[in-house]
Amino acid sequence: MKKILFLITFIALQHLQTFAQNEIVTADSTKNKALLWQISGKNLSKPSYIYGTIHVIEKKDFFMSQNIKQKFEETDQLVLEIPMDMSLSQKIEMAQKIMLPNQKTIKDYTSKTDFECLQNYMTDTLQINPKKQQRLIRLKPFFLMATLEIDKIKKTKSYEKVFAKMAKKQRKTVVGLETADFQLSIIDRYPYTLQAKMLIDGIKQSTNDQTLFEEMVAVYKSQDIEKLYQLIKKESDTMPNFEQYFLTERNLDWIPKIEKIIQHQPVFIAVGAGHLGGEQGMVNLLRQNGYTLTPIR
Repeated sequence: MKKILFLITFIALQHLQTFAQNEIVTADSTKNKALLWQISGKNLSKPSYIYGTIHVIEKKDFFMSQNIKQKFEETDQLVLEIPMDMSLSQKIEMAQKIMLPNQKTIKDYTSKTDFECLQNYMTDTLQINPKKQQRLIRLKPFFLMATLEIDKIKKTKSYEKVFAKMAKKQRKTVVGLETADFQLSIIDRYPYTLQAKMLIDGIKQSTNDQTLFEEMVAVYKSQDIEKLYQLIKKESDTMPNFEQYFLTERNLDWIPKIEKIIQHQPVFIAVGAGHLGGEQGMVNLLRQNGYTLTPIR
């Protein structure tokens, strides 16, 4: 579950293959095996592109093919899940919103045994000092889970931040499909006790979690967005309404916004790779609305 979060919400894959520049995939056997898709048709004057990202990846494993860079340069605007340019006051407000209310800590939502399990994991496995632990346990369990994963990876890189930096250099505007507040509201639909259970279960099943991660790496490297979507569905069964809240509802909300944007100018859209596949995935929804989606590898 912890690894899946890197594919679906903004808030590590290794040795990704290098794409052949401008290779347009047409064979039926590979029609859904691409992370980069061209959006054309329906009277668009110029094509736009949608790319499936990993929100957090090990720095040493980050890749950016020449093909992706080229398609990015051909567009006028970058579209992300959420905007990157939050003010200092917004960042402070956001930091407050990811904390548990009323000065509570995760200890208030777990058993004594489970809390000790968490402490041992932070101390022995991640080597986090006691002072930092005291700060971390005030986070809402979902964000503590993500923070510990990032801490374990250590040196990370973000596709969204890299794309935003590229956009600034190329003087492109950057817009978001939703707000950070909206993403937080999705997470807040889940009781803290359930979030805490997911965190502790992940720690207790660290071996299985690593196996899942390795499987996800292999699927992502194959660029098979349908298989990736099925993997996410399978591994999110323990989180009620996960697909509806994190994928389907957001995809349906994004489509009219994307349609409006691409009618005016060519854009490069970068969203979590988990949003691309499935019947209610971005690729299929755009096709249903009359656009031609062409995979590019």
